[in-house]
Amino acid sequence: MPHFPTFENMLIKEDFCLKPFNTFGIEVFARRLTIITSQADLAELYEEDQLNDSSLLVLGEGSNVLFTKHYEGLVLLNQIRKFKVEKEDDNFVYLRANSGENWSGLVDHTVENGWGGLENLSLIPGTVGAAPVQNIGAYGVEFNEAMVSLEAFDLQTGEVKTFTNTDCEFGYRSSIFKTKFKGRLFIISILLRLLKLPLLNLEYGPLKIAFQEKDLINVKEVSEAVKSIRRSKLPEPHLLGNAGSFFKNPVVPFSK
Repeated sequence: MPHFPTFENMLIKEDFCLKPFNTFGIEVFARRLTIITSQADLAELYEEDQLNDSSLLVLGEGSNVLFTKHYEGLVLLNQIRKFKVEKEDDNFVYLRANSGENWSGLVDHTVENGWGGLENLSLIPGTVGAAPVQNIGAYGVEFNEAMVSLEAFDLQTGEVKTFTNTDCEFGYRSSIFKTKFKGRLFIISILLRLLKLPLLNLEYGPLKIAFQEKDLINVKEVSEAVKSIRRSKLPEPHLLGNAGSFFKNPVVPFSK
């Protein structure tokens, strides 16, 4: 990761290079940028009337952005990190993850602990905060299946709001954060419910083939298989700049 200068009182940097913060590795500069490391940083910016910029851009790891020129607005670089187990019972682990965490790293953590629910979503580029925005999905599993709730900062009102799974209006690569609240909310953290006794989803063709002759399969094996399939189709961004798999399958209405 790049080294950041020390920020005091939410110092806003000018002409900040964004090359390390987009997966295509495009060397462009943000006219103004500030690093967000906590909810308090957002509150301070709101109080200082810095969030009324019409060209405000919330940026994580830039896996869904293709810069074609320098960015003239204010960039909020999401560096709110850490995750922890909030509670657990005999069946579930409830994991709170902050939005600036790397998504793939979070999935690896759950897999190493044997918790089920995210293994099919291994190696997807980007941050935790981006996952609910487009309801990321892969190999038969979607993000919303594991999410309980999330917290978000309203850039217009300065309020922190909690959204339940239902509130998010999840759909195929869609959520309320891409529609009604597009550009208005900064997701702070998510709460996931993971299985201590995983129910593996192997319905995706190549996964079904990979495990057709195995009876005992764990989340680690599924995760490694998913990673192998992904790497066979597309190199990781640090090897060759790309935005991962960003296509949408056509949705055809059923008719008799």
